[in-house]
Amino acid sequence: MLPRKLLLLGVLSFPLSTLASNKVAGVVFWLVGMSGLCLTYWVRRTTASPIDATVAKKLGVLWVCCAMPLALNLVAVLTWNLKLSAVVWWPILLIPALVTAMWVARLQSAQIQWALALGIFVAALQEPLLVYFSSGAAPKYSTNWIVHATALWTWLILLVLAMRRSSEPPDRLLFLVLGLGLLIGLFMVGSRGPALVFPMVIFLLFPWLKPYWKLIGAGVFTACVLLAWLLSRVEVSPHVAGLLRLQHLFRDFNQGAVDGGTLKDSLGPRLEMARLAADLIVQRPWFGSGPFGFESYLKALASEGSLTLTPGFQHPHNTILSLLVSYGVFGLLWLVAAVILLLRWAKGICAGCASLICIYLVAWAVFGLTNEVFAHQANVRVFAYGLAVLITICLVTTPETQDKSSNFLATDVKN
Repeated sequence: MLPRKLLLLGVLSFPLSTLASNKVAGVVFWLVGMSGLCLTYWVRRTTASPIDATVAKKLGVLWVCCAMPLALNLVAVLTWNLKLSAVVWWPILLIPALVTAMWVARLQSAQIQWALALGIFVAALQEPLLVYFSSGAAPKYSTNWIVHATALWTWLILLVLAMRRSSEPPDRLLFLVLGLGLLIGLFMVGSRGPALVFPMVIFLLFPWLKPYWKLIGAGVFTACVLLAWLLSRVEVSPHVAGLLRLQHLFRDFNQGAVDGGTLKDSLGPRLEMARLAADLIVQRPWFGSGPFGFESYLKALASEGSLTLTPGFQHPHNTILSLLVSYGVFGLLWLVAAVILLLRWAKGICAGCASLICIYLVAWAVFGLTNEVFAHQANVRVFAYGLAVLITICLVTTPETQDKSSNFLATDVKN
């Protein structure tokens, strides 16, 4: 009983640990992930009846799906003679272990919802403080504001999907937390990309709400857009401007500031980075230039004196462009094949799982419009944990997998 409760505590603490420093989040992720690996072995060894070939194959396919991106990352690092620390996609490999850990811990849909809500609530309180520190210099106890924003919006998406998937009506307090998270995430979020999924969250909520909630939601959405436009027209103090991050999203449609003859901030440098990334893709289209190819290319341009950007950009601040630069067309097709295999696996596990995973992946694709979401290990941990939670939500809310764990793991786990 005690080990299962400790495992349950570890699984549910991740939304909170993500908001702490990257080291804390990494330790929690490792503990839960390694526990899942040990449990996978233990389940196979202690089951009363051996895992049948069909179930083993299904679980094995998930491992293959998650190993494919990591293999690509590892091969690129070895090919370009980079340090092994450049392999940042390893958390993806632990997704099946995380699912196993959550399953053995007998995680319930309501527990997932409240864990996500607690993470959203703490993130909503913490976000203004983080952005107030300006220019990304977050306090030592917290992760940086880009990862913080990605985590906040990931938990918001997952909470909406968990609430919609559950057969039980959600608590009203969950709606209040969800609304608080949406408002904070829209106006004070420290990264522009995640805030772009706001319409997606509204779209997911709208058909589900009662008529009067739809009317209130439409009014609030219109008021937020108008308020954002008005705030973008008003000059305020630097600290207040830092808190009202949505102003930056509107002002990004300018061509960017110029500092010492180089572009910095706003849309201008992003368009320039996209142009430079396209040039590099044309030079090495099939296999890419490696994980740090874009940074090396900018350094070469800077040494020639032909760089108009502020030096120091490690990637083109767009996930698709970054993947093409680093891994080329073949690398991108390899990732697409992994996604297709994952969706086919999810379709055979339980009803509706594939569609929820599609929503989750589209949300992360939107995150990646203004940044490279897979360039840093902290972001990859959030992605991996979120996908594992989503698969677990599907399993615990499907009637045929609620009563018997044998449908998924072919085992009867006892406390």
